[in-house]
This record gives sequence, C-alpha cells and structure tokens, in this order.
Amino acid sequence: MLVHLVYQVKTVSLDLLVFRRTHTDVSLCLFSLFVIDCGQMSAWFFFNALGFYPVNPASGDYMIGSPIFDKVEIRLPHQPDHLITITAPSSKDKVYVERLTLDGVDVKAPIISHKDLLQGKELAFTMNHRPQTWFKDSF
Repeated sequence: MLVHLVYQVKTVSLDLLVFRRTHTDVSLCLFSLFVIDCGQMSAWFFFNALGFYPVNPASGDYMIGSPIFDKVEIRLPHQPDHLITITAPSSKDKVYVERLTLDGVDVKAPIISHKDLLQGKELAFTMNHRPQTWFKDSF
C-alpha cells in the first residue's frame, strides 16, 4: 500500500525486513509463514520475489516490489507456448527499481495489470543500490 502513496523506498525496506533479512533459509521461511496464516504470507513472498504482488487480488493489478532473482521464466498451464521472462540483474545487491520495462516499453507507474503481464513476454527490471523515484511523475 505504501507504493500507492509514493513511498516505494519504505515499501522495499519493509519487504527486505520481512523476507530478505529475517529469513535466510527459504524453506524455513515458507513453513513458518504457512503455519501462521494458512499461506497468505507465503503467497505474498512468492509474488514479491518475482518483483510484483497483488494488493487486492480482485483488482487485476499488481504493485511493483523488489525481485530477488536475476531471471525467472514462467510458463502458464493454459498457455504452454507462451513464456514470460522476468529479469532483474544484480537484484541480490541492488534492491531498488531504477527502471522497469514490459517488452521494451517503459512502465511509468508502480502498477502492472494482470492482462498486460499475461500478454507480455519480458518484464525487465533495472535495479540500483540507491533509492530511485522512477515513477515520481506518474501520479
């Protein structure tokens, strides 16, 4: 929700606190999160690890977070020939989004729609070790 209020820096800091710094063992993290809330936090963990997460699953929008993988490929069961690639080089060292593109087109807000994501082929994050305001003028 902080992203909506143009506080991505604080959002990333809180995300890091939850799943990068408090849990070094991913399996232990997922187990403890599942036991506590029946999977809600572990679902958030997986989404945010990809670089986006649903604040309101019924809205069809994802908020941009901070990916923890350099590259992820997603193949959806209902579209076996369609591959979505998410790249975020150096995301382990650089946690702040500097730029985001979907199929080479700049994403100008910290939100991406489910429809756009499913139609896309590559979601590319450019990361930075310093806080950025890449979407400052979008609101």
